Amino acid sequence: MTNTKNTVRIAWTKVFKNQGLEEFFMQLRTATLSDALAIAYLHAENWRLIYRGMLSDAYLDHEVHAERLASWEERLRSPAENQYIVVAEDQGIVRGFACAFANEHPQWGHYLDNLHVAADSKGQNIGARLMADVARWCSGIDAARGLYLWVAAANPSAIRFYQRVGGVAADDELWEPPGGGQVLCLRYTWPDMAVLKA
Repeated sequence: MTNTKNTVRIAWTKVFKNQGLEEFFMQLRTATLSDALAIAYLHAENWRLIYRGMLSDAYLDHEVHAERLASWEERLRSPAENQYIVVAEDQGIVRGFACAFANEHPQWGHYLDNLHVAADSKGQNIGARLMADVARWCSGIDAARGLYLWVAAANPSAIRFYQRVGGVAADDELWEPPGGGQVLCLRYTWPDMAVLKA
């Protein structure tokens, strides 16, 4: 028997993709432990693609997948009280995720620790939607605080995106990543999260 609902969904998906509106069917939901593998894989692949030359080749080639999986399993199995992890899912496939910690810094406020979109899903407004969702969650806890994150100074595409959604560079710091070495990172801030929820 033909699944009419699924047939209609596929048809509309083709229509909206042709019009550049692929995000129409994207679902945002709170992550669970069962998402750990998908989140870790996306995270590891993005690091392998974007951080080559910043992180050690040995780590990226041999360790990153196992290390990221252990990290995300721990976060999802024993979440901190101020932690929020959201995934962007399309037809059961995780296309992006974000992880934030509320009231993490006395000056800068809420901390967006991770924001990743799969390489083949960029340009679909997923990153902006994830940031808007995080901003709404943080506002529900303390709307008077701002939001901040760290981004590698050698990641110009991410910096352009954060600037486009209203982020302002505040200061910098050296990050000591897994696998060793040091990476210069810039702190981007949103003193008023309302710009992200628009």
